[in-house]
Amino acid sequence: MVAVALGISIYLSTHASFGAGLLGCGPDSGCDRVLGSGWSHLGAFPVSWLAVFVEALWIISLVASRTSALAAKVAAACAATGLASAIWFTALQFFVLKALCPYCLASHLFVAAAVALQWRRAAFKGTAIYAGLGCLASLGMVAGQLLITARTSLVGSLGGAGQLEVVSPTAKPMISLYGGAFQLEPGGLPRMGSAASPHYVISLFDYTCHICRDLHHLLENQLLKFPGKFQIVNLVMPLCAECNPLMKQTSPAHVDACHFARLGLAVFRAAPEKSADFDSYLFEGSKPPILEQARAKAAQMVGAPALAKALDDPWIAQRIEENIRLYASNYFKIRRGEMPQLMVGDAISVGAIKDPSEFAALLRNQWGLEPRTNQSSSISR
Repeated sequence: MVAVALGISIYLSTHASFGAGLLGCGPDSGCDRVLGSGWSHLGAFPVSWLAVFVEALWIISLVASRTSALAAKVAAACAATGLASAIWFTALQFFVLKALCPYCLASHLFVAAAVALQWRRAAFKGTAIYAGLGCLASLGMVAGQLLITARTSLVGSLGGAGQLEVVSPTAKPMISLYGGAFQLEPGGLPRMGSAASPHYVISLFDYTCHICRDLHHLLENQLLKFPGKFQIVNLVMPLCAECNPLMKQTSPAHVDACHFARLGLAVFRAAPEKSADFDSYLFEGSKPPILEQARAKAAQMVGAPALAKALDDPWIAQRIEENIRLYASNYFKIRRGEMPQLMVGDAISVGAIKDPSEFAALLRNQWGLEPRTNQSSSISR
């Protein structure tokens, strides 16, 4: 049973370290949300590798325990560590993340079964102190997760084929992605920052995603720190099965994601100069406004007839479909589906960016940009 748990842990560790795909684990699935969360790491280190170490040591000590009393004590310590950790990570999935990873749960189940089998065989007799030490080791790991800043975003490489390229920058700029599979005209899309900025950041987001809300405010501040250095092309990517076939089910938080996406694009289509202000309105507070209130606000900003006409524009559905395709391409490239996503040169950041220095490091590594000390400039809409 421990060997099976070890096999699953190695499988998960390969995914965490090398971006290998997990069978049946698609974008925004339970395993994608669990393994993409900060709780899957201890700082920047995947916790699945800790499981590999403990379970491998557990197997070795179980084999050696037939002839060694010390090995039996080590096996008891590993069993206690494994069981305590399994309880912790199972509780996180049910009560904190509210998402379930079948691979993780299966691993935890085999660990619990192995502990029960050792208990039945009285393998823990005389090893209480060592089992206690194993529990303390798990508590240390838990404390580390609580105290050490969790990894917030994962930065991967899009490689040569996936990287962002600007075509004909002196004429009508076009952004090419994935070797020309995606062609974006920045002037015809919602964006933030000065249109004269030489560098482009592609932002895939969802109005109903709370992490996307945080990133929106962070990006506004970064535009102030790097005035005229880059602009952000905003591509809304709804996390709702109503318009996104990649989503097998819709979380309650994202029920209206498709409606908000259409509304945001309709405002841009009707009055591009008011798009950024409408986005700022949608991103106020800790969650989106009531949908009907957002519709009323949009009608007030651009006029009810213009809004109605824009909502009927087939360009909106086409734009959402194209954004979903880009998200899918990113997923199959790096095997991560967390949102939001930022494409910067040949790099991609997925998930939350809580520390502005992470984003600044992206700009520095890709384009050699440094923040301006005087932050008195305003964001150009």
